[in-house]
Amino acid sequence: MNIHAYPIYAPLKNPLAAKIANVKPQTLAALDLWMKRIHSVVEVIKRADAYSMVDAEQTFIQYTIDSVTRQLQRIYNNDKVVIMNTFQAYLKRTKRNVGLEVLACKMRGKPYGSKLVRGAYGTEENKIALEQQVESPVFPNKMLVDKSYNDIVQFVIKNVPPHSHFTVASHNETTLELALAAVEDRKKELEVQKSQISFAQLRGLSDNLTYHLAQTGHYTFKYMPYGPIENLAPYLFRRAEEASYIWLEGQKKLVHVRHELFDVRKFHYKFFGALGGIVGLIALI
Repeated sequence: MNIHAYPIYAPLKNPLAAKIANVKPQTLAALDLWMKRIHSVVEVIKRADAYSMVDAEQTFIQYTIDSVTRQLQRIYNNDKVVIMNTFQAYLKRTKRNVGLEVLACKMRGKPYGSKLVRGAYGTEENKIALEQQVESPVFPNKMLVDKSYNDIVQFVIKNVPPHSHFTVASHNETTLELALAAVEDRKKELEVQKSQISFAQLRGLSDNLTYHLAQTGHYTFKYMPYGPIENLAPYLFRRAEEASYIWLEGQKKLVHVRHELFDVRKFHYKFFGALGGIVGLIALI
């Protein structure tokens, strides 16, 4: 049974449920008003023939986000995707949950809509788990997170039902290569069923990958955060941590390029003399 098929604000019309849940009537009324506002926003998105990506947060509030998002998906994702949930690959439960979501969409004959990210709250999740003396919900190292992400990407692209939309939000070149290979394997089928596989990176990070994806005909997003700096600071700090990894990867590639340039210059110098070595290096640069 999919418990998310039932509205979380049902206790407003069910006094017994409200009493058992020990929730005050004014809290339920506020929740009801909140849901009505969300529905009004989604109706505007639907009329505009657009879609919305609901972002992911820490696990202590993610269950509520997932529940509300799935309720909206059940109502609005019919012949096309209007609401997309976000899954975090660093969570141990995500691979199973995504599999169940794809299966549920297939069984109901509805499109699947989601965005996949690696996750940005690992330090906080581990700290909370340690304080509560429970198992951490996140994988212990990057290798397992990468495996989780890549497995999910390949599974979803291989199994999405018609009219689905799946966004691969990643700056990892290996992941993108795997995703592109999976898309190529199912290209004709995806075109026939009108399913969309898109890609996304943050502005200022992995721009070379973004431009390559766009130039080769893939639907590609560039995410740009905006707002007051006091609200953006935590987000930007998390992105800075991610950027440090990307920078290190870029430095490794730069070393390889320098070695290649040096080898080519040595070749020119050997066969054409000192002037040839200089000319060869200038031509490469």
